[in-house]
Amino acid sequence: MTQSIKHKVARWPMAFKLLAREWRSGDLNLLFTALLLAVMTVALTGFIADRLQRGMEQQAAQLMGGDLVLRSPREIDAQWLQEARDRGLQAVPTLEFASMVAGDNGFQLSAVKAVASGYPLKGGLELEKDSRAQSQDVSADYVDSDGRLPASGEVWVDRRLLTALNAAIGGEVEIGQKLFTITRIIHKEPDRSGGFMSLNPRSLINFSDVAETGVVQPGSRVRFRYMFAGDLPSIDAFKDWLEPQLKPSHRLLDIREDRPSVGSALDRAQRYLQLASIGAVILSGVAVAMAAGRFARRRQDTVAVMASFGFAAPVMGGIYLRLLLLLGIAAALCGALLGFILQMIGTSMVADLLPVHLPPAGWQPWGLSVGTGILLLMGFAGAPLRQLRNVSPLRVFRRDLELASPSTVMVYGLALFALVVMIYWYSADARLTLWLTLGLVAVMGLSAVLTLGLFRLLKLVGPKLPMRPRLAVRSLYSHKQTALPQVMAFGLVLMVVALVALIRNDLLASWQQQLPQTAPNYFAINIQPFERQDFAARLDQAAVKRSPLYPIVRGRLSGINGQPARDAVPDNAKEDNALHRELNLTWRSDLPEDNQIISGRWWRDDFTAQPGAIIPLSLEAGMAERLNLGLGDTLSFDLAGQIVTGEVTNIRQVNWDNFQPNFYVIAPPGVLENMPQTLLASFFLSDEQRRIVPDLVKAFPAVSLLDISQILAQVRQILVQVTLAIEVMLGFTLLSGLVLLLAAVKNSLDERLREGALYRTLGASGAMIRSIQRYEFVLLGVVAGLLALMGSELTAYLLYLNLFDLDYSLSFTHWLVLPLSGAVIITLAGLWGTRFVVRQPPLQVLRAG
Repeated sequence: MTQSIKHKVARWPMAFKLLAREWRSGDLNLLFTALLLAVMTVALTGFIADRLQRGMEQQAAQLMGGDLVLRSPREIDAQWLQEARDRGLQAVPTLEFASMVAGDNGFQLSAVKAVASGYPLKGGLELEKDSRAQSQDVSADYVDSDGRLPASGEVWVDRRLLTALNAAIGGEVEIGQKLFTITRIIHKEPDRSGGFMSLNPRSLINFSDVAETGVVQPGSRVRFRYMFAGDLPSIDAFKDWLEPQLKPSHRLLDIREDRPSVGSALDRAQRYLQLASIGAVILSGVAVAMAAGRFARRRQDTVAVMASFGFAAPVMGGIYLRLLLLLGIAAALCGALLGFILQMIGTSMVADLLPVHLPPAGWQPWGLSVGTGILLLMGFAGAPLRQLRNVSPLRVFRRDLELASPSTVMVYGLALFALVVMIYWYSADARLTLWLTLGLVAVMGLSAVLTLGLFRLLKLVGPKLPMRPRLAVRSLYSHKQTALPQVMAFGLVLMVVALVALIRNDLLASWQQQLPQTAPNYFAINIQPFERQDFAARLDQAAVKRSPLYPIVRGRLSGINGQPARDAVPDNAKEDNALHRELNLTWRSDLPEDNQIISGRWWRDDFTAQPGAIIPLSLEAGMAERLNLGLGDTLSFDLAGQIVTGEVTNIRQVNWDNFQPNFYVIAPPGVLENMPQTLLASFFLSDEQRRIVPDLVKAFPAVSLLDISQILAQVRQILVQVTLAIEVMLGFTLLSGLVLLLAAVKNSLDERLREGALYRTLGASGAMIRSIQRYEFVLLGVVAGLLALMGSELTAYLLYLNLFDLDYSLSFTHWLVLPLSGAVIITLAGLWGTRFVVRQPPLQVLRAG
């Protein structure tokens, strides 16, 4: 009992001594390097991804003025604001309403926003630098408000309102019952919403002046927006506290809900960053497994000798596992520190190229990288080293006693468990974990079966080949236990890199398609039917790229299936915005370009409305889901006092990210043309074409022109940062793939050294050996390329369908590139990694073996 306890106590000191001895011998170099590079890559990608993600979210938060926004049709409980402040958050209210603004020379409907001290919490309120300028020059310089807001009795207006009123700085205007003095001209509001209220000219007043205007009364149609800002944990905690108390009329928005075009880009980018990080971890884990397997094979003699001196193999196995843990902790700490230093150097070198300043990383990447290192070691390297417990002391006399292969359940079970834990740990997304794990398991299983099948095929055709290819094929088949994991590792490298590159290309293409350089930067609303031809002609004469002029009929949803609309919808939808405002209805004979029918059928091009017949209607999918509407439901709309009823015949998926006119409800032609209507158009103006704006305003004074250039610029800035993050992650995935390539080559180095020594003993030249190796690596590369092709296409299909919401199509370029690039890359890496085979003296190799 005493001796057993001493052995137990002595294991840790012996593990330290053995670690120092093994380190000096150089045999731990490959395992330590693989683990160090794995953790360094994880840390590097983790720090950069964390900083880029924080930067993207901070930049995106500037589009809504805060980290979190609560929208309400009425004032909220003051206790909610106090709770936010008690949690260390900043809280600022704003109030928006529509009102006529009257001046000496006319009046104009304006979207009035009342703001309180502290507005905006994120982003900047930009004003025209020369506030007394009467020029229409849109290239004037702008300055930040630096926290200044309109004083009581002052109003800040945008250039459109100033022009419409024919007013000037210092002039007086009336809003409701209060007189205001125009003191500044607004250029950009960070939180300007995209609703039709925002299409009106803008004016900004002090929150304390709202009561004196007399405009806002009980029952008035207003919109309160409460902005909150603070650190992410406090925001999340406040959000969790607030959500159970919200009523159906409240909407709690983050950037993904408030700006869907930005939110969808952020969601896709976040999934991509997670996927790329996971890909790097998988490659690093396989590299660690191969390095650990080679280390375990080379330690058999040491364990056998120690076992012959009384140290049982299980004792030595336990000591080596402790050695492994010490090595893992050292490599994890060094790798995390090295990754942190490298990301600091890298980001400082490209700081001038970044669209915004990157905030510091949080503590999570430290824990993630160190924890990943330990988990990688135990999951991917634990099984090979545990087999040292089974080494027999007889190996001292019989070198032919090989180490028993680890059980399949142990090796793949531990690795799969570690893989699932890491994927979920990285993503916190059960769907991503499920589909990526299923994809990898299916790909690796099919790869093993196909690889063995290809090896058998090569064995059949091998005797018919010339001598050197024949010897290469024979070498592969005779060492298939080593060649199988090697070709699967090569295939995994190519598959992960190809998958990450493929998704990167498709994501960037989708964003470029969503927001091309000529995306509409102006909207024109309130175009009267008699102005239609003249307005279109003005744009066409200036060679302006424009959309068609869409007719709009304003109507309120009054009934559903013969019942009042509010009574027919679920309780959680009774306060939906679609039931409390007028909707924009239009008519078309063809399906809009970026719309997709998901249920039902579009009407025929030659559709003709019959008197008294039910009108077919096309409904947007989000509205249908919120109001629990489906095919066959009848909808009644109050159009200027006239009730029009239609039946839902199809439901459309609308792309709200494209900055094009989109509609919730569309009818066929011949139904709504006799209703009071206006027209809507979007168009793109280059810097040179913007000179026509003053002419348009003068020629069509009733038409409202909305300049969304600033919103587009902010969205593009976020996409630039997202693109940079994607490029960086792709680069580090390539680095992880290179580490695995070298580990896979080193894994078979001992066998290749012995085989090379035998060839040279039998008279083969170094050139012949290199030629045989070249044929062998080319075969491995082609097979790995074919496996990568199959795996990347299958996994991409699953991810596109279930996570990225992208259209999948076969990438025929990969069909040619992957096998060829696999052959070239793996041949070059293999020849470089085995360059010592022909340099070692055969006698020295055979004596050591």
